[in-house]
Amino acid sequence: MSIKEVEAKAWIKTDAEDIRVLEYCNDHGGFLGEKKKSDVYFSQKGTQEMAFRVREDGEKTTVTQKKRSLTPQGIEINEELEFEIEEKLSFLRFMESCGYIECFRKEKQVLQYHFPHISLEGEATKILVEIVTIPNLGKFLEGEILCSEDQEKAGSEIIFQIFLALGLEKNIEQKPYVLLLKNHSGT
Repeated sequence: MSIKEVEAKAWIKTDAEDIRVLEYCNDHGGFLGEKKKSDVYFSQKGTQEMAFRVREDGEKTTVTQKKRSLTPQGIEINEELEFEIEEKLSFLRFMESCGYIECFRKEKQVLQYHFPHISLEGEATKILVEIVTIPNLGKFLEGEILCSEDQEKAGSEIIFQIFLALGLEKNIEQKPYVLLLKNHSGT
């Protein structure tokens, strides 16, 4: 069975939206804590296409490659290849020797919430909801659920309903953060 990551992000543009999102998360979710996530993106020399990401999240370092598609509502359906690494520098040297170069960096401050009691086609499932602040860009609400391929549609509807409940459905952003940051900085 193939596991898919269904996720979306929406801009939190106003103080009123910020308060509404924080209250909703505190009322409906279990607070998991605050985290800092540092991402470094890599591409093959001579291309602009991102090949993979290395994320430092506390003491954990994870490599992720995504094949991304979008629903008409702007919900991402991602097929991910992801694994943890222990020797980050050795891994990066190896990838450099294979022709990959660093092309972008991103930092995120995250408040994480777990929404445990949402049903996905009759099955209990977990949704990760994060309030994300990205320096020099802004604040976002992210929702993510892992599901099987045949649950993609139901998963994307659950994520969309969270944004709808918060009045953020019109703020859903379809572009990846990297593109938003590049456009924002003019690089």
